[in-house]
Amino acid sequence: MILRIEKQYEMFTSEFHNVDVSLDQVFDAFKGMLVASGWMPITIDQHIIELANELKEDVNTGPY
Repeated sequence: MILRIEKQYEMFTSEFHNVDVSLDQVFDAFKGMLVASGWMPITIDQHIIELANELKEDVNTGPY
């Protein structure tokens, strides 16, 4: 699996060669690439919290 962030003059890549990669490992690699490309860790964390809250709302107000 290859994760890649491409900007105009930069590229950040993480490669996983084993088949038993955990979601935590993938998330940590992606978060590290975002930090390397200029994102602030607190901004990433806040965005994740917002997305999690949206998912909870969607689950609670679903069509069921």
